[in-house]
Amino acid sequence: MNKYEDGHHVISNDNYHNSDGISRSRLMNFQKSPKHYISPKEFKASSAMALGSLVHNILLEPALFDEEFALVPEINKRTKLGRQQFEAFKMEHAGKDLVTEEQLEIANSMVRSILQNKDAKALLGHDALVENSIFWTDQESQLQLKSRPDLWVRDRGLIIDLKTTADASTWSFSNSAWKYGYFAQAAFASEALKSLGEKMTRFVIIAIENTEPYVPAVYVMDEAAINKAVDKLKFMLMQLKECIDTGYYPDFGTNLLCAPKYSEYDE
Repeated sequence: MNKYEDGHHVISNDNYHNSDGISRSRLMNFQKSPKHYISPKEFKASSAMALGSLVHNILLEPALFDEEFALVPEINKRTKLGRQQFEAFKMEHAGKDLVTEEQLEIANSMVRSILQNKDAKALLGHDALVENSIFWTDQESQLQLKSRPDLWVRDRGLIIDLKTTADASTWSFSNSAWKYGYFAQAAFASEALKSLGEKMTRFVIIAIENTEPYVPAVYVMDEAAINKAVDKLKFMLMQLKECIDTGYYPDFGTNLLCAPKYSEYDE
């Protein structure tokens, strides 16, 4: 693992992910259980993730397309020759995300839809730092953390994040934001900027649906929700610090099993 000093760094995505420092996704493993923190599941990219990466690239870093992606030619993988050709193609483009013409067409449609939203287009029109990394040490726990905002409009203290989703409607996306830790992500960004002596004024998400008609939405995250997420972040870091110091990482333990709250309405 690479070790970076606290501060603002311009590094590749691979170097960021292969660096020391606790990320939001790593801390979410701890939130599930300390056991999940020390034994995280092996990451496996899905087609939805590949599509999200494509949208991100086309919209924010189009010059890096050939470095990060390889367009799979038409190959009949049902034949022995086709399978051999595909394996050879994968070896030739090792380290890149393999995408199909269909995925590329969908991603371009999603990007066009985003740019038709006047608020999203205005946000993306700012002069912003793309995928810059910030490392800092939390004062209370003395643990190093890291954050990598999609877009950072530094002179405005504005963080913009791009999300692809199955459903960008308000009710559904608010649930996704809670489930996938977007509030925690905002807390990390807020603390990252604070470590540099700067203030995050707003955390904005541009969400885009990954199925037709590719409807976008812009969400400005509630400041009270971010502050609550920062408090939770601090609490979890102290819990993690205790696990590290003692070498004891608890499992789920023994609990009373009750019917879920939604069962009250299932009558």
